[in-house]
Amino acid sequence: MRVAFFSTSLKFSGGRLAMLRHADELARRGHDVSFRVEEAEPATGWAEARVPVRRFARSELHDLPHADLCVFDRVRLAR
Repeated sequence: MRVAFFSTSLKFSGGRLAMLRHADELARRGHDVSFRVEEAEPATGWAEARVPVRRFARSELHDLPHADLCVFDRVRLAR
């Protein structure tokens, strides 16, 4: 299954840490997982992310590769 996580930033928060942990666990179980962040240079040093973290622009949201499940950190991001 392809799973895509989207976040506005990777500044430390418990919710973002939970998202990264879920992404890592899904990837460990063999799923195709991507994690995309809207901020210019996402810093993941505090979280030890094992999945690749890439930048995206909101204008590109509809042109990103297909995913079976998309997880957003806030509803307004998905609009």
